[in-house]
Amino acid sequence: VSNLVKEFREISKFSLVAVGRIHSQKDYPTLIESVEYVKRLGYDIHLYICGNTNRLEQVILDKKVAELNLTSNITFLGYVENALNYVSAADIFVQSSMDEAFGVSILEALFLNKRIAVTTPAGVIEFVSKFHEFLPPGNPEALGKKIILELDSLENTCLKCTQAKHNYLADNFDFNRTALGYRSVYQNLILN
Repeated sequence: VSNLVKEFREISKFSLVAVGRIHSQKDYPTLIESVEYVKRLGYDIHLYICGNTNRLEQVILDKKVAELNLTSNITFLGYVENALNYVSAADIFVQSSMDEAFGVSILEALFLNKRIAVTTPAGVIEFVSKFHEFLPPGNPEALGKKIILELDSLENTCLKCTQAKHNYLADNFDFNRTALGYRSVYQNLILN
């Protein structure tokens, strides 16, 4: 992780990481446009995207990156063995999904005490609503503003605040509790 942090700092002042396959559901065009919005406002940022690629989608995304003059601000890493190392090394975890049933990568980023700027569709809002405002999918300016808010607050890290967030997640979204919740739902469906 320390090597990645050093590598990130050599490329830009701030690093963003997204984790997820290249797929229309992940809405990378919105994320790319939000990076352009943040860059246009003078921030030195670089986005790293960890995830299996889909050749057809990748062509579209590469074209969008080139059109917005972001080739030196966005790197598609493809599949990486341990994406959590990239999340740990980054300043902010970002995601722009149109639909997300639960958002495991967001939860992992939060457990790593990372700042997040994510859209909040479906199940995501359920576990981030205590500390992250609703961000509608498909709105690059709203996501860009959230990224800027997180970038501007990086120097004001409140360890006590981070710990409270971590405790809330650990108390409510650990594996056993989540599994029991799903089990209860399925039992109710079968019995009714």
